[in-house]
Amino acid sequence: MCAQKPTICPLVVAPVCGCNNKTYNNGCMAHKAGVDIKHDGKCEAHTP
Repeated sequence: MCAQKPTICPLVVAPVCGCNNKTYNNGCMAHKAGVDIKHDGKCEAHTP
């Protein structure tokens, strides 16, 4: 079963980290961008 990308997302701020290491406001926003969720919460900042 293929999931459709959402066209409208709620304005809920519940940060998730996408598999591209970018933080999204919520899971819907990540899926709308075509990104799977790596984990709940903001992505860790990578320092060299």
